[in-house]
Amino acid sequence: MVITGLIGLALSGALANADFDGQTWLCSGQSNMAYTLDRGRDAGFELPADMATRLARVDLRFATLPVMTSLEPLAPHENPLHWRPVTPETMGESSAVCLFAALDYAEATGQSVRYIVSALGGSHIEPWLPARELADWFAAHPDWDAYMRDPEGALAAWQAEIEPVILAEDPLSALRAADPDYWPDTSAWPVIAGPQRWENTQIGARDGVVWLAHRFDLNARDLTGPADLALATIDDVDWTYVNGCAVGANFIWSVDRHYTVDPACLREGENEVLIRVYDGGGSGGLKSQAHQLYIQTQAGRRIALAGDWAYHLGAEPGLPSSPSGSAQTIPTGLYNGMIAPLLDQPIDAVIWYQGEGNRNASTQGEYAQYLKALMRSWRSDFDAPDLPFVIVQLPEFDAQGDGQGYRFGKIRLAQFLAANSDPYAFLISGLGEGVLTDIHPWDKTQIAARIAEALQGLSDHPALLLLSREGARVSLSCDGALSLEPGLVADQGRPAFELCQDSEVCTPIDVSLEGGQIYLPSGDALRGALTYARADLPAQKLMCAGRPLPAFQLHIPG
Repeated sequence: MVITGLIGLALSGALANADFDGQTWLCSGQSNMAYTLDRGRDAGFELPADMATRLARVDLRFATLPVMTSLEPLAPHENPLHWRPVTPETMGESSAVCLFAALDYAEATGQSVRYIVSALGGSHIEPWLPARELADWFAAHPDWDAYMRDPEGALAAWQAEIEPVILAEDPLSALRAADPDYWPDTSAWPVIAGPQRWENTQIGARDGVVWLAHRFDLNARDLTGPADLALATIDDVDWTYVNGCAVGANFIWSVDRHYTVDPACLREGENEVLIRVYDGGGSGGLKSQAHQLYIQTQAGRRIALAGDWAYHLGAEPGLPSSPSGSAQTIPTGLYNGMIAPLLDQPIDAVIWYQGEGNRNASTQGEYAQYLKALMRSWRSDFDAPDLPFVIVQLPEFDAQGDGQGYRFGKIRLAQFLAANSDPYAFLISGLGEGVLTDIHPWDKTQIAARIAEALQGLSDHPALLLLSREGARVSLSCDGALSLEPGLVADQGRPAFELCQDSEVCTPIDVSLEGGQIYLPSGDALRGALTYARADLPAQKLMCAGRPLPAFQLHIPG
């Protein structure tokens, strides 16, 4: 008998570090990791009735790192952590999947858990890698290589190119350029509620310049030092002023804005922030959550800026795209801005939930190599050679729009290939938790429970998946009984099992279920790799001991 294949790893023993009496996790990836509990509730998720009671019995803390991209690794003080307890009042701002995983883990083990959320919606994997892992990528993208060598020069040249166009076509910009003391009277401007993308307001779909203004009050104590103006993400480009003073500008839409306002620019009583926003395509405007929009004074007072924002429609010039792209795609940018500042933290485990952003850009093998490089480099840089990685395999989603695609499935198999070759990686199946038309499943509790189980090293977790041949018969088994259940769209989904000669040349294969094992058609000539869940919407879901197995690709033994 020849045996091949191993899925996952049962992590053994209680994880701990000397600097904190409990677990410290790093939760990273893209929007399904950043997805907050409040966002899930807005989509229809019903909070467990005993949530407050459960939180009162455990010690959970979290820190959400502001989105920051950099071309050089940042030091800890340049993107510092701000720990907060997880309470009924703060839980809505936390990553939902990381919160529920930590809660399940703390309840099961009695340990305290703190977790860092360092994630950005829409991000590809390349921005999360250090530069040393992307030499081949830069060689294949010479334009990016040139930008990385002189980013300030590239951005300055771009601004010099677009500013004359804006001044020529936007009257308000021209007035401010001609008279730096000019400040528009915004009292008669129409109003929208903010923050929100302006496509959801009476502004509608608009590419071009929109001016936004909001008034707020300060007292004498607020004027004792500089203030922090927080605007989160603005799509695409902003130039921001307070009471006539230019306080900052940013050309990367997906980066959180934090501008320091000199006390000389502030006054007792009414103040006003004015933002010139330019959107070059897609949605535009203030794309943050309400709690991310504020000004915090030296006295420690935080004044919310969510609410009514006056607006004025400016010009609609067609401008060339910024050479910087977005934080989601700038190679090494998120590693430098959101991982490098954490390297002084003693991390016990990494939870990685990403891959959607690479569904169109990467081949299966390419993504697998990037994920291997990410695990290898992070372990090296955190000085933790056996740092566990829990990888959430992508759930179902109709990425192609017709139920027939393989984009998500391609990434699932790449995640399997990377995890299957790593002794400290554990692959969590997302199958069964997808939503057909929404890339963001709003109920994260089941995936969170699987993460918590993996980090507990439960001995009954179905880790082994074995493909064996006895004569002409090939069978698949696990360390529990296998079973099949209907997929998310069983009547429309693609075949769950295929025989592949490589990652792209695959044919459906009929399998049978007998005595808790899967049997392939008999035949001495049966060759290739048994592949499960390569389709975005597999028609069947494979279970082991009642738990969903990840997508996999195992070579049939000879």
